[in-house]
Amino acid sequence: METRQTPVVIIITSGIMGAIFLFPYIASAISRINESVTVRGNVVVTGALAKGSGSFVIDHPLDPANKLLYHSFVESPDVKNIYFRYQFSSLEKPSPNLYIKQEIRNNRFVISGGEPKIRVSWQVTGVRHDPYILKNPIIPEVEKGSNELVNKGEYVFPELYD
Repeated sequence: METRQTPVVIIITSGIMGAIFLFPYIASAISRINESVTVRGNVVVTGALAKGSGSFVIDHPLDPANKLLYHSFVESPDVKNIYFRYQFSSLEKPSPNLYIKQEIRNNRFVISGGEPKIRVSWQVTGVRHDPYILKNPIIPEVEKGSNELVNKGEYVFPELYD
Protein backbone atom coordinates (compact mmCIF):
# COMPACT_ATOMS: atom_id res chain seq x y z
CA MET A 1 0.00 0.00 0.00
CA GLU A 2 1.47 3.33 -1.04
CA THR A 3 1.37 6.09 1.56
CA ARG A 4 0.81 9.50 0.02
CA GLN A 5 2.31 12.43 1.86
CA THR A 6 0.98 15.96 1.87
CA PRO A 7 3.38 18.20 -0.07
CA VAL A 8 5.89 19.80 2.27
CA VAL A 9 7.99 22.87 1.61
CA ILE A 10 11.50 22.57 2.97
CA ILE A 11 13.76 25.60 3.04
CA ILE A 12 17.43 24.63 2.97
CA THR A 13 19.74 27.50 3.79
CA SER A 14 23.45 28.00 4.07
CA GLY A 15 24.61 31.50 4.97
CA ILE A 16 22.67 33.96 2.80
CA MET A 17 22.21 31.44 -0.03
CA GLY A 18 19.13 29.27 0.01
CA ALA A 19 16.86 27.02 -1.99
CA ILE A 20 13.24 25.94 -1.63
CA PHE A 21 12.11 22.47 -2.64
CA LEU A 22 8.62 20.98 -2.80
CA PHE A 23 8.53 17.25 -2.10
CA PRO A 24 5.17 15.55 -2.62
CA TYR A 25 6.58 12.27 -1.27
CA ILE A 26 8.93 13.52 1.40
CA ALA A 27 9.60 10.12 3.02
CA SER A 28 11.10 8.61 -0.14
CA ALA A 29 12.60 11.81 -1.57
CA ILE A 30 15.10 12.59 1.18
CA SER A 31 17.53 10.34 2.92
CA ARG A 32 20.10 12.87 4.18
CA ILE A 33 20.21 16.65 4.48
CA ASN A 34 23.50 18.28 5.39
CA GLU A 35 22.23 21.83 5.82
CA SER A 36 19.87 23.63 8.19
CA VAL A 37 16.20 22.87 7.51
CA THR A 38 13.20 25.01 8.42
CA VAL A 39 9.72 23.50 8.26
CA ARG A 40 6.81 25.85 8.95
CA GLY A 41 3.93 23.76 10.23
CA ASN A 42 3.55 20.54 12.15
CA VAL A 43 5.96 17.62 11.82
CA VAL A 44 5.16 14.06 12.89
CA VAL A 45 7.88 11.41 13.28
CA THR A 46 6.56 7.88 13.70
CA GLY A 47 9.94 6.33 14.47
CA ALA A 48 12.88 7.13 16.71
CA LEU A 49 14.25 10.65 16.64
CA ALA A 50 17.93 11.08 17.46
CA LYS A 51 19.32 14.55 17.98
CA GLY A 52 22.49 16.21 19.12
CA SER A 53 20.50 18.68 21.17
CA GLY A 54 16.96 19.92 21.44
CA SER A 55 15.27 23.21 22.04
CA PHE A 56 12.10 25.16 21.45
CA VAL A 57 11.67 28.77 20.55
CA ILE A 58 8.84 31.09 21.59
CA ASP A 59 8.21 34.79 21.57
CA HIS A 60 9.91 36.12 24.68
CA PRO A 61 7.17 36.57 27.31
CA LEU A 62 8.75 39.79 28.61
CA ASP A 63 9.29 41.33 25.15
CA PRO A 64 7.31 39.31 22.59
CA ALA A 65 7.47 41.93 19.85
CA ASN A 66 11.24 42.10 19.85
CA LYS A 67 12.80 38.96 21.28
CA LEU A 68 12.72 35.20 20.96
CA LEU A 69 13.29 32.85 23.85
CA TYR A 70 15.16 29.62 23.11
CA HIS A 71 15.12 26.88 25.71
CA SER A 72 16.35 23.38 25.89
CA PHE A 73 13.66 21.08 27.20
CA VAL A 74 12.91 18.41 29.71
CA GLU A 75 11.19 15.45 28.10
CA SER A 76 8.18 14.69 30.22
CA PRO A 77 4.41 14.34 29.94
CA ASP A 78 4.32 17.74 31.66
CA VAL A 79 5.40 20.96 29.93
CA LYS A 80 8.40 21.50 32.20
CA ASN A 81 11.37 23.79 32.29
CA ILE A 82 13.97 23.96 35.01
CA TYR A 83 12.98 27.00 37.09
CA PHE A 84 10.41 28.49 39.52
CA ARG A 85 9.78 25.57 41.93
CA TYR A 86 12.27 24.97 44.68
CA GLN A 87 13.76 21.67 45.82
CA PHE A 88 16.78 21.71 48.07
CA SER A 89 18.59 19.66 50.65
CA SER A 90 21.70 20.02 52.76
CA LEU A 91 24.67 17.85 51.85
CA GLU A 92 26.79 15.73 54.21
CA LYS A 93 24.56 16.21 57.29
CA PRO A 94 20.92 17.01 58.14
CA SER A 95 19.89 20.64 58.38
CA PRO A 96 16.18 20.70 59.23
CA ASN A 97 15.91 24.50 59.48
CA LEU A 98 16.71 25.30 55.83
CA TYR A 99 14.17 27.52 54.09
CA ILE A 100 13.74 29.89 51.14
CA LYS A 101 14.40 33.34 52.58
CA GLN A 102 13.76 35.17 49.29
CA GLU A 103 11.95 33.87 46.22
CA ILE A 104 13.45 34.31 42.75
CA ARG A 105 14.03 37.96 41.89
CA ASN A 106 16.47 39.14 39.22
CA ASN A 107 17.47 35.52 38.53
CA ARG A 108 18.51 34.92 42.15
CA PHE A 109 16.96 33.38 45.26
CA VAL A 110 18.18 33.00 48.83
CA ILE A 111 18.30 29.82 50.91
CA SER A 112 18.71 30.47 54.63
CA GLY A 113 18.74 28.67 57.98
CA GLY A 114 20.76 25.65 58.98
CA GLU A 115 24.32 25.74 60.22
CA PRO A 116 26.91 28.21 58.88
CA LYS A 117 28.82 27.15 55.73
CA ILE A 118 26.75 24.04 55.02
CA ARG A 119 26.58 22.91 51.41
CA VAL A 120 23.17 22.79 49.76
CA SER A 121 22.03 20.95 46.64
CA TRP A 122 19.13 22.71 44.92
CA GLN A 123 16.98 22.58 41.82
CA VAL A 124 14.33 24.99 40.59
CA THR A 125 11.63 23.75 38.18
CA GLY A 126 8.52 25.18 36.60
CA VAL A 127 5.63 24.67 34.22
CA ARG A 128 5.19 26.80 31.08
CA HIS A 129 2.38 29.37 31.07
CA ASP A 130 3.44 31.47 28.05
CA PRO A 131 0.87 32.47 25.37
CA TYR A 132 2.00 29.81 22.85
CA ILE A 133 1.61 26.85 25.20
CA LEU A 134 -1.69 28.21 26.55
CA LYS A 135 -3.06 28.34 22.98
CA ASN A 136 -1.34 25.07 21.92
CA PRO A 137 -1.34 22.83 25.00
CA ILE A 138 0.17 19.37 24.90
CA ILE A 139 -2.62 16.92 25.56
CA PRO A 140 -1.05 13.64 26.77
CA GLU A 141 -3.99 11.38 25.82
CA VAL A 142 -6.24 11.81 22.78
CA GLU A 143 -8.74 9.50 21.07
CA LYS A 144 -7.64 8.04 17.73
CA GLY A 145 -9.73 9.34 14.85
CA SER A 146 -9.85 11.12 11.51
CA ASN A 147 -8.15 14.25 12.88
CA GLU A 148 -5.34 12.32 14.55
CA LEU A 149 -2.24 10.48 13.36
CA VAL A 150 -4.21 7.23 12.97
CA ASN A 151 -7.87 6.19 13.08
CA LYS A 152 -9.45 3.94 15.72
CA GLY A 153 -8.28 0.38 15.16
CA GLU A 154 -5.11 1.51 13.34
CA TYR A 155 -1.65 1.62 14.86
CA VAL A 156 1.32 3.91 14.47
CA PHE A 157 3.49 0.76 14.57
CA PRO A 158 1.17 -1.97 13.20
CA GLU A 159 4.00 -4.52 13.04
CA LEU A 160 4.04 -4.62 16.85
CA TYR A 161 0.41 -5.79 17.03
CA ASP A 162 0.08 -9.21 15.39
